[in-house]
Amino acid sequence: MFVLYLIPCLFALDPDAGWHIRSGGDILSHGIPAHDLYSYTATDFLWIHHEWLADVINYLIYQLGGFVLLSVVYASAWTAATLVFLRNWRYGALAVIATLAVLPYVGVRATTWTVGFMALLSWLIDSSHRWRIAAILALFLVWANIHGGFVLGLVYLLWITIWRRSALLGIAFVGAVALTGVTPYGYRIYEEVFRTLLDTSLHHRIDEWRSFAFEPSIVPYLGIWASTIVLRGRKWRTIPWFDGLLLISAVLSVRNVPLFVLMSLTSTQRSFSTLAATLPKKITLVHRWLLPLTLSIGGMVLGACLLYDYQFLAHPEKTQYPEEIVEKLRQQPCEGRIFNSYNVGGYLIWKLPDTEVYIDGRMPSWELNGRKYMDDYYRILRDDTFRRQQFEHYGVRCVIWEGSDAFARKLQSEGWQTTRDESTLVLLRRPA
Repeated sequence: MFVLYLIPCLFALDPDAGWHIRSGGDILSHGIPAHDLYSYTATDFLWIHHEWLADVINYLIYQLGGFVLLSVVYASAWTAATLVFLRNWRYGALAVIATLAVLPYVGVRATTWTVGFMALLSWLIDSSHRWRIAAILALFLVWANIHGGFVLGLVYLLWITIWRRSALLGIAFVGAVALTGVTPYGYRIYEEVFRTLLDTSLHHRIDEWRSFAFEPSIVPYLGIWASTIVLRGRKWRTIPWFDGLLLISAVLSVRNVPLFVLMSLTSTQRSFSTLAATLPKKITLVHRWLLPLTLSIGGMVLGACLLYDYQFLAHPEKTQYPEEIVEKLRQQPCEGRIFNSYNVGGYLIWKLPDTEVYIDGRMPSWELNGRKYMDDYYRILRDDTFRRQQFEHYGVRCVIWEGSDAFARKLQSEGWQTTRDESTLVLLRRPA
């Protein structure tokens, strides 16, 4: 499981990983930001940085051991969360199926923190230690400063409180809500969280927010999960209702798939435990031997597919991000500002610290004085007059874009000079 998690962490660089590392260093040097620091379009925007503590941790780990150590830490977090949700290691084969299901969404990503904290919260709720309430409160105090996913943790805690009718957990919930305001931004932290959650435009603009966009890898696990519910019967108290809510959230936004899969592991393995006592001996043998064998074959096929894509494994940055273009810009800086593709904004913030970007992964829901930055970004692509006005206003002299895209071809037809690198991206310089 750890090796499976490590592969995407090492070789699938998340578009936001770069700015997270840069941000951590800037916070240690200059303090927690109050305004946007990295774009030339949103300098007046009040940036509520709800991941500031995670960025500091990322930066320190990166300084200690580079991206390899950062990948190992994140892969370890994914592995630990999976095992905590599993609870019973006898069903390790089920955990591997779940791992394969979430693999397309794994990486050095901020959502890892929420997955890990949800695992820890579920374990604390089910524990019998006297100090568990204090631990839950401490968890939310840290969580609110690490990632906006703490809101989902509050929803889960409230759900369990009502389901179990526990006054003690109710007290923990009230205390947790109070402590989430202990951030550099106070309770305004909720403003940034709900700005993103309520932005419906993300579901058709940003890949990780898309609705009804499951990867095929989830099908085996989804079939197992649904089958165990049917086989256990229809008593309403035995139905994992919260799993169903997580499944709905995953359908609405694929970024929630890991939480659904891993959190539902607990109820699924309990269903297996209940059903195992009624299975004939021959079926038990199938469960013990045939399933692991199938998983082993599937793992080898997956490994072969990854190794086949040798260029991606050997040079991940060159196939996803403009490594050579960045080097050219260091040697021959742009004479003006750069208009960049959304997906490379975080990389440019990381690798070109002296250059501001037009847009990056922090900004799709940002809005100021009725103006949404993402709307302007898309309007530039389709409205030539608006594009010329924006480029003139900001002094844009260079563009980093996908070379095969119609927008890049349009600029080339207008005389923009093109420089290609080994990635799919091109650097276009505006003629004098």
